[in-house]
Amino acid sequence: DRGDSGTRKMNLYEWEKAFKKIDKNSYQPLIIRDTINSLKQVKLFKDIPEAPFASSHLHLRFALYQKSYLNFFKPNGPSLISLYGKAPTIFFFEPDSKQGAITRDWYRAYYGMNVGSQHPLTTKNKLVIWHKEDVNNILNSIKLQEKIISDTLKKIDIVICTALIPGKKAPQIITENMIKNMKMG
Repeated sequence: DRGDSGTRKMNLYEWEKAFKKIDKNSYQPLIIRDTINSLKQVKLFKDIPEAPFASSHLHLRFALYQKSYLNFFKPNGPSLISLYGKAPTIFFFEPDSKQGAITRDWYRAYYGMNVGSQHPLTTKNKLVIWHKEDVNNILNSIKLQEKIISDTLKKIDIVICTALIPGKKAPQIITENMIKNMKMG
């Protein structure tokens, strides 16, 4: 969405492929664009809703991040607030030697991060994928989140799940198989 070398820009082709493969009964993608591009009239994807108002309203943006099943980001300022919430977050990060605050040296000096490491002082559900986003990385990240939920459900005997998208059927993120594998209580 930005005019840089691509490190902060979505790979629209890969996301389009991923959106075609995502189960629409389970997931509803929502795009929050960079603030500078939030009011553009042309949508990034034909059938994927955007939330332009959340691009410039930090509190609303954070609330949407927290209510999301899974957040995906490229490195940019507003994405960093997601590190302080509870919702799972995936950062697709490809260092760029020409882009000041996204060089390997900058991340090493200011965050103490090397390629392959995670953001410091964050929870285990904040993952950095040190590659360009591609359809396989996107879909594997969703499958990883499904596995985390399934593994968590095996340890508990009750779950309350609510989700509603106005005008659409509620998503089914907990499968019947996950329920069968829960401990008896």
